[in-house]
Amino acid sequence: MGAGRGQEKGSWLPQFIQRRRILLAIGISILIPIIRFAYTSMLGQGAQTPASVALRTSYVQCAIHLMVLAGLCWPWIIHAVAFRVSLAGVTTVLFVGSVNAVVQNRGFTRLVPYLFPVGVVCAFIAFLAVSMCVTSGAVFMRNRYWPIYPEGACKGCGYDLTGNVSGVCPECGVSLLATGDVGRSEQVDLD
Repeated sequence: MGAGRGQEKGSWLPQFIQRRRILLAIGISILIPIIRFAYTSMLGQGAQTPASVALRTSYVQCAIHLMVLAGLCWPWIIHAVAFRVSLAGVTTVLFVGSVNAVVQNRGFTRLVPYLFPVGVVCAFIAFLAVSMCVTSGAVFMRNRYWPIYPEGACKGCGYDLTGNVSGVCPECGVSLLATGDVGRSEQVDLD
């Protein structure tokens, strides 16, 4: 019998995350406020929690959410993936937050219904900007300091080494024997 479909390219978890990262961002963005609600309910036992505790849990919730969104952009190579994941996650968080605010404030004053959409739009723009900075920053740092070069390229500078038989990268001078990267099909014979 042949190997299973998931065993050909390695572990199933990275493939699962790469294929379903938008759905994971939406699901985790819904799950984090639910966990916060359970935590504050358990902490306050139905009573009003102090403002300092509510503010700290909001900061922790935002930090966890940003770390999860940045993690879903793994392997941090493409900026478009970072944008899509950030947009999906932030939209879901603000939708859940808006529903929560409407449910908790049943007695709206006359001015609140008019200001509420403005607050939601401002919060969306601000949180999307922060989320894009975090996820795009992760992509930038990955591409800048830990670049991924195609097969057959020098691991030091990315120069195409097809046909190189000297054992030294002509671009940066790195010994290719030390990195094990000598051309695509040729190996250096030092006899």
